[in-house]
Amino acid sequence: MAKLMLNLGSLVLKEIILVKEITTIGRGNDNDIVLDNLSASSHHARVIKAGDKYAVEDLASTNGTLVNSQKVERKVLEEDDIIAIGKHELRFIEETSKRVETPADFEKTVFVRSPSSAPSTSQSPLPVVQKISDAVPIKSEKGGIVKIIAVVVAVLAAVVVGYIFLKIQR
Repeated sequence: MAKLMLNLGSLVLKEIILVKEITTIGRGNDNDIVLDNLSASSHHARVIKAGDKYAVEDLASTNGTLVNSQKVERKVLEEDDIIAIGKHELRFIEETSKRVETPADFEKTVFVRSPSSAPSTSQSPLPVVQKISDAVPIKSEKGGIVKIIAVVVAVLAAVVVGYIFLKIQR
């Protein structure tokens, strides 16, 4: 199964599973993937499935289609290729491929353990592993944010009271 991950900057907007023989991309509402960006032509590009391969093809767009920062008219897609159309990026992913981990992949690995989820001494300590690119913020304990806000308000109140006190002393 192949798919495209639609990104705008670091924000993932959508995951598109490529099930059709031809998937169209552009600003027009009749496309399979609609890009809300004036840099994209109405019918900018398309992804074509040919057997077990996929290719991207520029449809004579005004600003062109880039794959891995290179302007292309047509290119067979490979795992992790980045299709850039205006400010949007579409990352090509083939989930059937067997990806070999490289040392660079291990450098992106983070071990995360919150104090409340620490294992008891009877369990073996197994860390939770996540890649930075897949990481989500760790939520604080119940009311943690409220406690932080209360402390900030208290500190600000103390500063204001101290300021007023100094003004009165003069």
